[in-house]
Amino acid sequence: LMANDYDRIYGMLCANFRVNAFDGVRTRDTFVSWLKSLVTTQTFRREIQNVFVDHGSKAAFLYFHAKCDKSSAILVNVVQWDLDGKRISQIREFGAGFSTRL
Repeated sequence: LMANDYDRIYGMLCANFRVNAFDGVRTRDTFVSWLKSLVTTQTFRREIQNVFVDHGSKAAFLYFHAKCDKSSAILVNVVQWDLDGKRISQIREFGAGFSTRL
């Protein structure tokens, strides 16, 4: 998910994929389009600080720092796989901190 290979990311997501984020719910198509738009923003950066994987619940927890222009946030994404463990079914995003410098 941290690479910019959008065809591969799209293929990793279930047809009924949803991401619940600060700015609403996105489907598979709108999520991949949103990722593409972030990369074209030259000031956008993200840095993973920790990844925890729970194989039993087929989930991964990504703790990372995102920055765009003068805003930055510490986020936790919970990535959940389908029952077969082949495709990502959902991502839930939680904020741990947010800052805007003027």
